Amino acid sequence: MIRDFFIVNLQTKERFHKSYSKEGTPESIVKSFLLKYTKEFESDEERVNPIKIIAVKQHMFTFLVRSGLLYMIVTDIHDSKKDLEILLLRVTQSLSEFSFEKIRTNSQHEEFEVKITKDLFSQIKIALIGKDNVGKSSIFNQLGGEISYPHSTRVMRSKQILPETTDPTVYLLDYIGTEDFSPQWPNLLRGIHIIFIVVDSTVENVLSTKRLFINLVKKAKPDALLVGIANKQDQPNALDARLIEKMLDIDEVFPLSMHHLTDTKSLESIFIHVVQKYLAQFLVKIA
Repeated sequence: MIRDFFIVNLQTKERFHKSYSKEGTPESIVKSFLLKYTKEFESDEERVNPIKIIAVKQHMFTFLVRSGLLYMIVTDIHDSKKDLEILLLRVTQSLSEFSFEKIRTNSQHEEFEVKITKDLFSQIKIALIGKDNVGKSSIFNQLGGEISYPHSTRVMRSKQILPETTDPTVYLLDYIGTEDFSPQWPNLLRGIHIIFIVVDSTVENVLSTKRLFINLVKKAKPDALLVGIANKQDQPNALDARLIEKMLDIDEVFPLSMHHLTDTKSLESIFIHVVQKYLAQFLVKIA
């Protein structure tokens, strides 16, 4: 998960900084990194791959130097190095039109923050989590897209959804509901931005889901947006979605009846809404 993005003028030491985490990277770690690895910042733009990655405690610094500017993404230590390299290259290329001096003032600052946020989150990963037989597979199958990873490992399958919504690209991951994988959640949820907790709207299922998953995912992904789907609302014993929201203590719960779903657009609108909500939290100060 992306924690922070920095641009540092290596000559003047001036910085641009944007945080994307509830708990940003401690300033002491950033300062220590900048002092300790000064030699690593020597520019070599002729290299095939100018990007370097260094782990410091539980943080990973992915960076490159261009024209005296250090571009740096700080993430969790277990994030994909390959994905980060691709991301940083794309981001630095798209930012070439901006002046470092102007982005530190008001003349380009707001426009730059919008641009950098959209670039950093050009891909959004959404996880479906819940016990078996609550409708996760039905939701996954209903949304169009080619499956990238089948349930061959009996843990997870993935596909791109909302193909018409190209900004950003959205991937949906469906996880098997067994609690046997509980110790693996920190790794299974690596790179996830949004988590949907899916329940079947019964008292028993809501309470057991809370016991099995809520604390685990909150601990594993504290910066992820945690929302819910209250499926099977057509059943006579179904709890109201607003009550389920309070019981699970999560941000928002959407009522759903997959057995009577006639329009895929209504399901897609839930995911579009949540993606927009996730991105909006980083742009609220700009708006």
